[in-house]
Amino acid sequence: MDFSNPRELERRRPVWNAIADLCLDTEITDESIDYIARTIREQGFSAEEAQIIAYKEVFPAVYSNLQSIAGEWAGFNADWLEKEILHASRKTDLLGWWSRLLGYPMVANDWRRVLGRL
Repeated sequence: MDFSNPRELERRRPVWNAIADLCLDTEITDESIDYIARTIREQGFSAEEAQIIAYKEVFPAVYSNLQSIAGEWAGFNADWLEKEILHASRKTDLLGWWSRLLGYPMVANDWRRVLGRL
């Protein structure tokens, strides 16, 4: 993904923030799943595109929060999240391999629920 396109960044930001909610130290409700799916649809992304955004952009940046004893629960700062994603995107090939290996098991079921609503 070429993040130098300002329009594409604007389109992705709400999706990044919504998907990142899956990695908060909170209960994921049906309303949360609906919000994430709705945000993805409103930005015009397909399920396949959302899968790439989740696994290559968002989860590598925030997944470790679920492994923390005192993880973030109130929400990720949008500016911080964007910087983390942009930084991680420089290592896309390695992160893509790593994400396939790990599969992000702590969010996999909730992510499947999101995909089911797209």
